[in-house]
Amino acid sequence: MPDPFRSYRSKRCLCLRGGSLLFLALTLFSSYPSWAGGRWYDFYNDGLRMMKEENWQGAIAEFTKAVAVESNDAQKIRTYGVNFVEYFPHREMGICYFNLGDFQNAISELERSMKTVFSARAREYLEKAKAASGGAGQAVTAPPKVIPQETQVPSQGPSITITKPLENETMATSKLTVQGFAVDGNSVTSVTVNGIPVKVLQGKRVDFSQDVALRPGENTITVSSANSRGVSSTKSVMVRIAEEKARKVGSKLSVAVLPFEAKGGAQTLGEMVLDKLTTSLVNLQRFNVMERSKLEELLKEQKLGMTGVIDASTAAQVGKNIGVEGIFLGSVSLSGNLASIDARLIDTASGSILSARDVSSSTSTIENVKKMVDDLVQKVANDIPILAGTVIQVEGDLVYLDIGSNRGTRKGMKFVIYREGEPIKHPVTGEVLGTKIEELGDVAITEPMDRMCAALVVRRIGGTIEVGSKAITK
Repeated sequence: MPDPFRSYRSKRCLCLRGGSLLFLALTLFSSYPSWAGGRWYDFYNDGLRMMKEENWQGAIAEFTKAVAVESNDAQKIRTYGVNFVEYFPHREMGICYFNLGDFQNAISELERSMKTVFSARAREYLEKAKAASGGAGQAVTAPPKVIPQETQVPSQGPSITITKPLENETMATSKLTVQGFAVDGNSVTSVTVNGIPVKVLQGKRVDFSQDVALRPGENTITVSSANSRGVSSTKSVMVRIAEEKARKVGSKLSVAVLPFEAKGGAQTLGEMVLDKLTTSLVNLQRFNVMERSKLEELLKEQKLGMTGVIDASTAAQVGKNIGVEGIFLGSVSLSGNLASIDARLIDTASGSILSARDVSSSTSTIENVKKMVDDLVQKVANDIPILAGTVIQVEGDLVYLDIGSNRGTRKGMKFVIYREGEPIKHPVTGEVLGTKIEELGDVAITEPMDRMCAALVVRRIGGTIEVGSKAITK
């Protein structure tokens, strides 16, 4: 049977020539002038607005967030659809620093802008900054602007951006990795997530990542950060954890766990991790896990060893040969008392990495190894969350869903497409007990976009996949 991914690129080109994808994207975005979670062009526009208000520190913070995503100045850059804008965050940061009297940083940012793309505005302020700093010598600090006491603006804490989770996101997990960054014109010195201190390296931009436990229903995630002046700020998002498990449609994602590579004399630990990992995956009830003895038998038939030393492409081929959709592989290492586990989940159809996670512990006791493995499995589950959506367009074997990367989709993720039928009622009480489900097929994401994704049909079952059909993570 031919690999359906091989024909994807040519089919996608045909779709683009037809203009239908462009029309769809424009239609979706026209109703949403800006993404609620923020994008680099939102940060850039906020910075320009703050410059008009002479809020130089606030503008620098916004431009810093913008360049964290799009790092270089440009005469013309695409935001979304066919919308293009001028983009000069380093130039504008340089002008902000100039107005703050910080001529050295002004020169640095303006020179970076000029090296990327010439602009008369950057040259003008670069000459002013160099003149104010005495040429290439030591910077001369401009006298501070005197503000009457009654109109002084209080100091602001760091600007906090939470990239994961999104506001009002619904999930089906008991543990979440909160991610984001804090930016401050002085220096970010501390970050906490729901009161848990996060280890960070002090600097003008600090990235953070922290696991938090969640309960069914609504959960508030609060991030606090302080700068070198002792001024703090907070930002919160609300997420909802589904109280009932997502509807089970079709079969679970089938996976196999290959032996992990043992490093630093960790052979015994590797065997322990392999057993605990298989058990933890089964208990999660998220995957259809191949039993170890069956896996060994199939690998023996394929004349493949169980050494644990294997790369992603080979793992994908092994997975295809033994009939699973995902392969877990990785390594276990032991250095003194420090034990660590690195794991990857590989999609066998495309060879892409669906999740790559690591955990560590200061001891390698059975109890700690079990905790490490459970944490690892939960992190992987968070990377491929249970998501539900709708088919919004169908073009042959290409299907478009209203589920984008802003909800956690990534290349290689599989969805079951189905159709809901008539409700099933109790003949006496009339209570609705369930709904008839017609499974239509499976699709795999080939191109995640912000608010939608393109997926390729990899299996058809009976009915026709059409606009309005339902989709749920496999």
